Formats: sequence, structure tokens, C-alpha cells
Amino acid sequence: MTLKVEGLVRRIADFELRADFSIQAHERVALRGRSGSGKSSLLRALAGLDPIQGGRIWLGDAEITQRAAERRGIGFVFQDAALFPAMSVLENVGFGLEMKGAPRPERERAARELLTAVGLVDQAASNVDRLSGGEKSRVALARAFASRPRLVLLDEPFAALDEATGDQVRALVVRLHVDHPVPLLLVSHDAQDIERVATRVLDLKESVGIREIRE
Repeated sequence: MTLKVEGLVRRIADFELRADFSIQAHERVALRGRSGSGKSSLLRALAGLDPIQGGRIWLGDAEITQRAAERRGIGFVFQDAALFPAMSVLENVGFGLEMKGAPRPERERAARELLTAVGLVDQAASNVDRLSGGEKSRVALARAFASRPRLVLLDEPFAALDEATGDQVRALVVRLHVDHPVPLLLVSHDAQDIERVATRVLDLKESVGIREIRE
């Protein structure tokens, strides 16, 4: 599975973002740029949450440029985790599979497997409001990978974590990706994220687009 972005154009007021790049299934790519340069906007455009004004997006042999967000097969982890407060931990992790129509036994089995992988299976019945920040990040990652995504997008998922918890969650991202290799794009401005998670870096420059700076 390969993510390929060709001539993508995203305009917001007088700001224009252009991008051409590709990511292989085995790669964890960090997207680096100053605040306001369009990093999160690019992720949202790839996920189908925001419109683009030009270009094409491919996942494997399928063009997904015009697909609705829920049909793109993308796992998205937001900075604030964005968990559903009315659902249990198990229900949160299985939500993506539920949206795909997976039967309850299948999605609960998959959710428990991922919760075991992130060390939170004993919290499966808990309400997410009772979790710590680090635990919420783990649930969000488990939810992203449990849905069997074809692409994983991470929008500064470590930003609100303390140093020790951040290290644990970074290691978890690497482990989950090794077990479930798909193209992974991480937005971050933190050197530790790049050093400990990324295998490659893309540099985002305002009004210029994306320039690859390190293999």
C-alpha cells in the first residue's frame, strides 16, 4: 500500500498549500513546519475532512480524491484524542469497525486485541473520562489501528503528554506500525518525535509546498 499525492492544492483565504509526495507502507513520515504553515490542514485534506482545490490522492491502486471521509479507510488520531465520552473504552476502539458494519463479536474481539497491545484491556469497560491523558492517547491509537486502516494520520498526538508518557506512546506508535504496516504521516514540531518515531521527514514551507529533506 502506497499513499501518493499528486499536485494537491488547498486554499484557505490568501494561503495556498501545494503538495506532491508519496509514502510507502513501511514508512513513518514526519511532517515538519512552523505553526500556521498548513500541517494540520494537509492531514485534514488527506482524510477528506476539508476540501481541496486541485490534485489527486491515491491509496494503492485506488484514487480517493472524491471519496467521502468515512470511505477512505483512514485512521486519524487528533491532538486531543477526540474520544467519544458517551462510549466505553471498548466501544471507542471498536467504533471504526462498527461504522464498517462489522458484527459485534468481531469488533469486540479486534478492540480487545488492540487494547491488550496498548496495555489497557483491563480498562475496556471504563468510561473514557476516567482515563489519564496518556491512557486517552493509547485508546485513540488503538481505535485508529483497530479499524484496519489503509493510512494512519497523527496530528501531534504526543503534544499534551509529559516526557515519560510521551516516550511510552512514541514507542507504542512504532510497535503498532511494525505490526500493522501502512503509510503513516505524523505532524510534529518536536525533535524527539522525529528522532524516535519517523523514518523520513518532509519539510513544509508556506506557499511553496512540501520538500523532502531527509530519507
